Amino acid sequence: MKKSFEDRCRQAIREIRDSDHVKLSYENIEPAEHGDESTETALQRVAETVGMQLPDSFRRDYFAPKRMHAQWRSVQETELVGEFCLYHLHEAFSQPDLVPEDTTLAMTDQEIMADLSAVDSAHRTGAGEVTGIRITDEGLFEVWFYDMTQRRLERMDLDYAEYLDSVLITKGTSGWQYLFIDGDLTSVSMESTVRRLKAMLSSFPDLFPDYDYAPLRARLEARL
Repeated sequence: MKKSFEDRCRQAIREIRDSDHVKLSYENIEPAEHGDESTETALQRVAETVGMQLPDSFRRDYFAPKRMHAQWRSVQETELVGEFCLYHLHEAFSQPDLVPEDTTLAMTDQEIMADLSAVDSAHRTGAGEVTGIRITDEGLFEVWFYDMTQRRLERMDLDYAEYLDSVLITKGTSGWQYLFIDGDLTSVSMESTVRRLKAMLSSFPDLFPDYDYAPLRARLEARL
């Protein structure tokens, strides 16, 4: 039987903590607000908040803690750093202030930002990276990534459950989301991100052998 996402996330944090090559600088799993609440009851509460039923991907990797947060850095690769702060769905959809404003974006992107509900962020590092869910008029649940450093807002080519799975594989390496965004990574402004992704894909298969990094490597090569 497949482990719950919460168990797999706790395991991923343990893997970071136990590695001699990675320094875990922060970890926090904030207890659930409704500890005895069943998954179905919790998802129904979220559905009432957003005003519609949730896709199956929200049920597959549902987790109860209010937040699951870790920050780390590589001991050897100075640019290789990561952070994830995964928000419980109810907090994500009921706390709009988790998504920043950016008036430097095009007006259409600012409007999309205003519609986002944050499900992940990297705020301790100051990277200003936020991933959010946007519900379209057609009832689609889109995943969008905002990068404050690059002043970019991009739609990602995955669903919510796939996003969470990717967080565990990448351990929240800064900029990993670009592997699921259309477009190349060859501009000068993306050089540090590319170096970081290359370092991740070079070292992680040995550090965390239980994960398959071949698909991510193929995605990076396709964008260079």
